[in-house]
Amino acid sequence: MARIAGIQVEKNTKGVLTKLHIDLKKYADDDDLINFLSKKGITSKSAGDYISKEEVKKKTDKFITGLNWKK
Repeated sequence: MARIAGIQVEKNTKGVLTKLHIDLKKYADDDDLINFLSKKGITSKSAGDYISKEEVKKKTDKFITGLNWKK
């Protein structure tokens, strides 16, 4: 794997580029890179964007009990 200024590229046995590794500590503020990742659906999340296992269980239980089980 070749190293180029915080960017690594991998090729398969046929020489076709298959993987790209980017050092986000170095390139996290690059607008072109951020726009590319956003277009591909890749975003970053902060700790506040997640919920705990207990909250997941509580919401799941509430959803399941709210379903109409009678047919």
